[in-house]
Amino acid sequence: MGHVEKLCGVLREVYGYPSLRRGQLEASVAIMQGQDVVVRMTTGSGKSLCYQLPVLALEKCCLVISPLNSLMNDQVETLKQLQVPAAAIPLRSRSLTAGQAAQYITSNKFIFMSPETALSKVWLECFSKSQCNNLIGLIAVDEAHCICDWGNNFRPQFKELRKLRSFLQCPVMAMTATAPSKMLREISQSLCMTRKVLVSYPLDRPNIFLYAKKTPQSQKAILSLLFGLTSLESFPKTIVYVQRKVKAVKLWQCLSSRGLQVGLHHSSLRADTRRQVEMQFKTGKILVVIATIGFGMGIDIPDVHMVVNLGLPSTIEE
Repeated sequence: MGHVEKLCGVLREVYGYPSLRRGQLEASVAIMQGQDVVVRMTTGSGKSLCYQLPVLALEKCCLVISPLNSLMNDQVETLKQLQVPAAAIPLRSRSLTAGQAAQYITSNKFIFMSPETALSKVWLECFSKSQCNNLIGLIAVDEAHCICDWGNNFRPQFKELRKLRSFLQCPVMAMTATAPSKMLREISQSLCMTRKVLVSYPLDRPNIFLYAKKTPQSQKAILSLLFGLTSLESFPKTIVYVQRKVKAVKLWQCLSSRGLQVGLHHSSLRADTRRQVEMQFKTGKILVVIATIGFGMGIDIPDVHMVVNLGLPSTIEE
């Protein structure tokens, strides 16, 4: 059976889809041929299938490098609903032995972890063993623009992911929805991709309307802006991004006092509190989340109707 037939069989049997979207087949076949792949496709275009399909078709395990616990948990939850064994290793997980790490690989098809975890002594020891090396068929780097955005400052381990190639003899896939061409080159160089395939499609989203308005940074002006876009009675599912945690808290308090169902999300909150806000937002128990920039990265929430950035982002990519 050829690569295309295998991939289409997995697509129907596991996911229940009759056909692939553009780019998915090209990326999946390249992985099955042993090539490295860089995928740049819009949010919601199905980048996850680009790494999941070939791994399932090859009957291997995939190591998924992900920047945030919330993103890992979202992906694991989706895979488990499909009856696909998957596990997330939390960023601040308790110590494991190499034997316990190996057990994760033998009992799961997808293992999600941060770059810090992947490069830890225990996991590198695990990867060095031939049993684990033979089982892992792909390293998938999700939100790969973090290599450039975060790797130069507060999370340098993103820049060190190339070390995994010394332990694991398998292809690497890097996925992003935001990286410009210059950044794509930096990503591929950082991951030591020599024989790579680039799968890239225009990022224009005709169903998304962009609107900018200059407004004072007072609480009154911000409220006027928000309620000028919609009414309290018909407030759609909305994410409001702010640059600082202090401003996030103040705005959350202000909107909550007006009877709106609002959640607060930033890095100083407890992990279980952040997870609860994410679940409440996904299920519609709260309609608005006031958050710093990390919220929502890669999480599948299809019914968000409005995103408000209060303050100019520092870069176009952000």
